[in-house]
Amino acid sequence: MVKSIYASFENTSPVYGSTPFSQLKSAAAIEKQIVRFDSEIKALQTAIQSAKRSLEAINFSRLILMCEYLKMDLKIQHLKASNAPREKVLEEIKTLVSFLQNNLNKSVFLLTGDNDLPRFTKKYELTNQPLID
Repeated sequence: MVKSIYASFENTSPVYGSTPFSQLKSAAAIEKQIVRFDSEIKALQTAIQSAKRSLEAINFSRLILMCEYLKMDLKIQHLKASNAPREKVLEEIKTLVSFLQNNLNKSVFLLTGDNDLPRFTKKYELTNQPLID
């Protein structure tokens, strides 16, 4: 199960996610990926309950964080593909940044802690500044 979830993550993130210089996919295609990762997260939550060792549970919880991050990223991409108002996209970006900040010490994400929201608004092209300074 874990290998298939990692494979899903590796195949979905660069194609449907916010990878720089990638093409935005259709809202319907992105929605399918969001639904898929909902089920992946549920499967991992079930696996945590049956984990025989605490290290397994810790690693499953880290993989859940990765999948939740990707799902949030996909939601932002979905809003962009749906031509949602800028304010809705910004609200989701704030949710994502908050999620990252709240899970900073769980050995999954790296943030500078400095101007995270402005950097992410650049990443999602809500500003006219280039992604790479």
